[in-house]
Amino acid sequence: MLKIYRNYWAHLLDLRGRTSRKAYWVPILINYALSLLLILLFKNILAAAVTFSNVDSLNNLFVAILHQMIILLTWLATFSLKVRRLHDTNRSGWWVFISFIPLVGSLYFLVLMLLPSKKITKNTVTYRENRPLLLTVVGLAATASIISVAWRNYLTYTNSIYQANEVQKWSADQHALLSKPAFRQLLDKYQHQKSTGIMPKVFKTVIIPGLHGAWSINHQTKQVAFGSNWVPQGLTENDDSYFISAYDGNHRLNSLIFIVDKQTGKYQKSLILSRKAHVGGLAYDRDHQLLWVSDDTHQSAQVLALRLATINRYQAAKVQQPIKADQIAPLKWASKTSGLSYFKNNLLIVKYGNNINNRSVVDFEVNHQTGFIKPTTMRTPRVSAREAAKMKRTQVIAILKKQGLIKSYSPGYNRMQGLAVLPTKDQKSVFTLYTQSNGDQSSHLIINRSYFKNDFDFSHISKRNNQYKELASIAIPPSAEQVSANASTHSISLLFEGGAREYRKYRLGLLQTPFSDRILVMKY
Repeated sequence: MLKIYRNYWAHLLDLRGRTSRKAYWVPILINYALSLLLILLFKNILAAAVTFSNVDSLNNLFVAILHQMIILLTWLATFSLKVRRLHDTNRSGWWVFISFIPLVGSLYFLVLMLLPSKKITKNTVTYRENRPLLLTVVGLAATASIISVAWRNYLTYTNSIYQANEVQKWSADQHALLSKPAFRQLLDKYQHQKSTGIMPKVFKTVIIPGLHGAWSINHQTKQVAFGSNWVPQGLTENDDSYFISAYDGNHRLNSLIFIVDKQTGKYQKSLILSRKAHVGGLAYDRDHQLLWVSDDTHQSAQVLALRLATINRYQAAKVQQPIKADQIAPLKWASKTSGLSYFKNNLLIVKYGNNINNRSVVDFEVNHQTGFIKPTTMRTPRVSAREAAKMKRTQVIAILKKQGLIKSYSPGYNRMQGLAVLPTKDQKSVFTLYTQSNGDQSSHLIINRSYFKNDFDFSHISKRNNQYKELASIAIPPSAEQVSANASTHSISLLFEGGAREYRKYRLGLLQTPFSDRILVMKY
């Protein structure tokens, strides 16, 4: 049996000889059995096990091409086997094409394959293994497989981009980009990567709206317009809803905030903002029921405050204009706000950076009665940019503190994107949760425990601890953005930007960074 199956592959393109009934059916039945194993292998085992590269798109590409090559080579070997089996019944090999006729042709061809061998008067053609030819065929199969994968990738990408008539006006789509098995496979792959410390478990996912397309307002014309290149950035929550911010990757349309029901996971409505800003972070103030929104431009940083009552009243289809902020607070001492977080009358700003000189977490206090940012925080620093450039970083921070513009400063982590703060049960310390993005490689959720007493002050925490007390570093899919934490439900929610159209493109038609099209909600 093994010899028969070996000959099946050895004579991959041999259309001259004859194949007996047994020599035909043994490879066919073996292939049927192997196909079931290969489906299991490729979909559930090999795709997760192949990790020869830290860049996961290379692993996926290798598996896809290998899968396509096996399919193509099996088809070629089986095609030539059918021709030789027809020869064995004294029929022309052209009869093989009758099998392409639906039903009737397939049944008739099956009968032909069941016929016994017929005697011949001429000498049979002996098989000769042509190794150069086999190597050429394998090379051509690999090339064809690469082209096939690239074409399939192109169709997958283009089909994921919706047109305006596919999404109701003034709303956003909420269709998944990944199937449930594909998403589960993605999670399994990163859960097996190196993580340290405590391990929260994913118990729920929520599909991110707008990844196929969403409606907003054209910033120039002020008219309703459709976009299909929304980039998720900020995430926060209250007891009823998730709030997800996104900006237009084409930089034409006003930025959006998608509201998703926490119980059902369904998209509710969009908040259209007044600018096409980056909208790097969101934070929710439960004490005053305020949604904080970062609203950076290239010139300066600012944040917006939206009361929950304002959000509940707003209907984009009805007013057909951006939502009006309850407070617009320019932060003249800040260059950008990559992320936001709120904790006990303190608003925290995360600034993304690749090193200690350009990353930071800055904390300032809001008005305890209204929740709004105090006028002192919005003042222009009494130091010129030229003077600041000559000072050490610690000197600039000391001036900002002395002038009452900020309360505390911490350098944080390299490439940190989001921050959430949770109180511990004894209220004597806090958990700080950072998301760290690492390009095509896995992101990390970093969890620390820091000293806390009555007041929130990062500089005080750093001084007391002398160093960060890291409880966990958890590997998660690439392109992590914001993190939100809920003490009452003991949950941590994570947002990723990799599902955005501009990031899920296939490089050279082949390489695509694995991405998440869902919010991950974990229990701790």
